[in-house]
Amino acid sequence: MKRGCLLGILSVMVVGILYSCSGTRNTVVSEEIAAPSILNIRLVNKEKEELSRNDAGWIDLPSECKIEVVYEGNITRADFFIVPTGTESDKELIGTVEAKDSFELGNSEKKVIFCWKVPDSVMGNVVVILYNDQNCTSSEADFFIKVYKE
Repeated sequence: MKRGCLLGILSVMVVGILYSCSGTRNTVVSEEIAAPSILNIRLVNKEKEELSRNDAGWIDLPSECKIEVVYEGNITRADFFIVPTGTESDKELIGTVEAKDSFELGNSEKKVIFCWKVPDSVMGNVVVILYNDQNCTSSEADFFIKVYKE
């Protein structure tokens, strides 16, 4: 009996961990601890020009670029990942930006920017996760950003 209860509790914990930040917004009562909403993500070059996609939908990266994320709500940090092509589950952290480095745009919108020194060879999807303490929002479901540099 005890073993069955323990297995049930462990199963619920594992499912909760696997589904946290799966791209859906967590519902929380208080705005201060609610998961933020990602409104837009764009990649820009040193001249602040948005990087364009080729006919296949891929963005050819320069040696340095900025990933700009416009969001609503509060964040404690933003993590930036590259998910190499063919390994949709293996996220590689490329950087973190703390909340103190984000800024207000007005109309309740805010922006966080990550300056990325792109490695010599990369191919995959850019994923951004915005955290507000334990609650988070992932860009995976709404923003499919395919990038490469050869």
